[in-house]
Amino acid sequence: MRRIDVNFRRPTRPPRWMWTLVGLLWIAAAGLGVFAWSEYRGVEHLRKEVVAMQSRLPEPVPAVAPLRPAYEESARRMLTERQAAWPAALKAMEQVQVSGVQIVGFDITAAEQRMRVELRFSDLKQLLDYVRELNAGEPVPRWAIEQTGQPDASGAARGFIAGKLNP
Repeated sequence: MRRIDVNFRRPTRPPRWMWTLVGLLWIAAAGLGVFAWSEYRGVEHLRKEVVAMQSRLPEPVPAVAPLRPAYEESARRMLTERQAAWPAALKAMEQVQVSGVQIVGFDITAAEQRMRVELRFSDLKQLLDYVRELNAGEPVPRWAIEQTGQPDASGAARGFIAGKLNP
């Protein structure tokens, strides 16, 4: 007995033009691969040249920090004091006059933009009035009472107020 193939349809194979296209794509892929490999070898060759050139360079000399002149610190302090607004603060203290309050001394710390004033006053209310008048017209109060002392034999007390030079 013979075997009978019941499938009467012939198996289809891709046409010749498809095989040609697949072959051309394989050739293009191989060409790109060869091109990439040659470029890689060129880059590696250049990288080796760079390493060789770097090895021939002398060792870099570490940078030396510039020496500061002896006067630099005092010059910076003077510049800070010059930029501080202490003349305006002194002018404001001159313009405010409250009877019973006398300025004994002041200390300006330009680096902190701060001024500390020692006052002699006969009554705490007068000291408060003096501070209120100093702060008059300021959006944020610049002056505040820092310390007050007890009255001495003459009835006058000493106190300190502190203020910011630049609000």
